[in-house]
Amino acid sequence: MAMKNILKLGYLGVVLSILFLSSFESETFNCRRLKAPTSLEDIIASRSIKILVLDMDFTLVNSGESIGEDMIEALLNEKGMDICIVTGAFYETVDRRVLSQIRQYNETHQRNFDWTKFYLFTDTGSAGFVFDESGESRRFFNRIFSLEQSVAIEQVVEDFRAQYGQDSIAKTYESQSKFTSYFRDTGLEAMNEYVEFFSQRLSSFEVKISSGGNRESIDITMVDKGEALRVVKTILGLNNEDFMVVGDSFKDEYSNDKSMLLEGALVFNVGEVSSRVGLINTSDYFDSDTCGPQHTLNLLNLFLYPT
Repeated sequence: MAMKNILKLGYLGVVLSILFLSSFESETFNCRRLKAPTSLEDIIASRSIKILVLDMDFTLVNSGESIGEDMIEALLNEKGMDICIVTGAFYETVDRRVLSQIRQYNETHQRNFDWTKFYLFTDTGSAGFVFDESGESRRFFNRIFSLEQSVAIEQVVEDFRAQYGQDSIAKTYESQSKFTSYFRDTGLEAMNEYVEFFSQRLSSFEVKISSGGNRESIDITMVDKGEALRVVKTILGLNNEDFMVVGDSFKDEYSNDKSMLLEGALVFNVGEVSSRVGLINTSDYFDSDTCGPQHTLNLLNLFLYPT
């Protein structure tokens, strides 16, 4: 009889324990569901974003293409947001493919893009521009190479051709603030190898070396895209939490978007899926068979025009 009573008490204790734990876990999970955002709408609504930062190629536009009217319309927001484009491209390229298209759209459709809240950094963040009400730009930030650095870069290019072949570099573009090389052999593995080659030989010259999202070229500059964000942050008196950053190539080890992964900022990857900590992959929410500008457009419409 005593043994029977002990078994009954043991059974009752197990049942009560299970009920208690089930209740506790259910309550805990419910709290988590209430606190943790489960959709892009929830994620965006949970933050007080003051500035939208966008990469250009493969993010705002497809490579070599001009910005579409749908994207321009999305940027003509009524929230009064500051908008900043940070790109590896030269100013002339951005002007032809983005800025002139916005000016033309404004004129054709009688719209009003607020240029006074627009910032542009070209040359992988090395040259910064602000705009007046008419859309005319003024350079306010510029980090250029010294003569010694320019000479050293040219020498490394010759060293590269000597090791990989005279036709290994397909073409180069150079300004006072950026040197870009396009290569014959391309791809992620090749770009990583080339970045390491240039980095080792220019390690004493305090330059930044990164690869573009095209996986065909590398850029050499004095600063990176992250520096551009720090400049805007200082000008506007912002915190990292005020930033929403959208790019496509955070995944690559030497990508030029990687430096824009600000701790505490809301960072979206519209390129290939990446497991890098701090990123929100739009392919988890939008069509996984597409990426790039279409994902950016979907994201902007959610952010700027919530239902």
